[in-house]
Amino acid sequence: MESVFLQYMNDRLKMTDRKPKTVGPVITISREYGCYGSEIAQLLIEKINAHKVVEAQWEMISNVVLNKVAQNLKVNPSQISHVFGAEVKSTIEDFFTSFAISKRYVSDENVIRHISDIVTSYANKGRVVIVGRAGCVLAKHIPKSLHVKLVAPLSWRANRVAKRFDISMQDALKKVGEIDEKRSHFMNFYDGNRPESELFDVIFNRSTLTTEQIVNQMYSLAEDKGII
Repeated sequence: MESVFLQYMNDRLKMTDRKPKTVGPVITISREYGCYGSEIAQLLIEKINAHKVVEAQWEMISNVVLNKVAQNLKVNPSQISHVFGAEVKSTIEDFFTSFAISKRYVSDENVIRHISDIVTSYANKGRVVIVGRAGCVLAKHIPKSLHVKLVAPLSWRANRVAKRFDISMQDALKKVGEIDEKRSHFMNFYDGNRPESELFDVIFNRSTLTTEQIVNQMYSLAEDKGII
């Protein structure tokens, strides 16, 4: 599947080269688990919409991608959520799933392609903050873009996860490690296993900066780059 998908991505990039330069603007937020990028995105969007006169309001794109892909493929979101969690089915499992009578069969490769199309479509439309979903890769072609990553020490992130889900630190550490690994695998679907210097404009440490400081810095950077 990897070679087929890489060819697909190359074809997509060639198509992107022919797109008008009016695509975007877009901001993407990647995050280590426990840094909660949606919180940052929502506050940033509220600040932009409150302080800037725009033709259309900015919006956050994250979980909507799963529902949109499922809608396009005419399946239940639960049937394709494993791809978002980077748990690609084995060849044997994929074979037997295709004969399941109780549900519509959709290949993982098809799901990955649809994720790419939908995220790219939102990015090209513009005025969106994309949280996760390989946005930093899929929106890299857009001139008016800002790509941010949120990081923090493992213990800090695990502590936040433990409090949020009311679980032990041991369980939280395990959960953080597992989800970080899944997100890394998901990024690999889109050739996202590149150095951070190639993917991001700026990296913020959630453990040393407040939410308000990060939002304000992102707002200022977006202004300076002519994104808002």
